[in-house]
Amino acid sequence: MKRLILMRHSIAAVEASTDFERKLTERGIVKSKSQAMKLDDYLEKNGIEIDFSFVSSAVRTKETFEYVTCLLEIKETPHVFTRALYLTGIRELKRVFIDYNDKIEDFDTIMLFLHNNGVSKIASRLSDMSIYFDTANIAILTFDDRVGEDINEKKILWNKSLDYEGNWELDYFI
Repeated sequence: MKRLILMRHSIAAVEASTDFERKLTERGIVKSKSQAMKLDDYLEKNGIEIDFSFVSSAVRTKETFEYVTCLLEIKETPHVFTRALYLTGIRELKRVFIDYNDKIEDFDTIMLFLHNNGVSKIASRLSDMSIYFDTANIAILTFDDRVGEDINEKKILWNKSLDYEGNWELDYFI
C-alpha cells in the first residue's frame, strides 16, 4: 500500500523580495505546529511512519517542514528539498519520483510539502474528489500498489502510481 501525505505550507508573509522567499508569519508557525500535532495523533493511532519527504525549496515550505518534522520527531527521516516542487502539478511530481526512484522505491509512505494550487490539483485528481487546501491543510491518500492477486508480487513504482488517477482513497484531511 502506498501512502501520500500532502501538506500545503502554512501562512506566509505577503511581502518579500520574491514569492519564493516569503517566510512564515507567527500565525503560520503556530498553525504548522497545531497541524503537526493532529497529524502525529493520526499517525500514531494508525501505526504509520513517514519514510521519506519531498519539500519545495521555497522558504515557506522549508520552514513548514522544519516545524512539522520537529514535532513529529522525524527530522532524521530522509528528505529532499527541490525547486522542482515549487508550484508543481502531477506531471512535475512524477518527474521528481522518477529522478529519485532508487531512493524511494521500497518506501510505503511519502510526505510532500507543497503549494496551492498544485497540491489541491494533485489530491483532487488522484482521489477523483474536489479537494481544496487552505494553508497548512494535510491530506492522506492511499493506493493499493500490488500487481496481481499475490501479495508478494511486484509493487507499482511511485511514478507509475500517479497514473492511477481516481484510484487513490482519501483517508484523512485536516
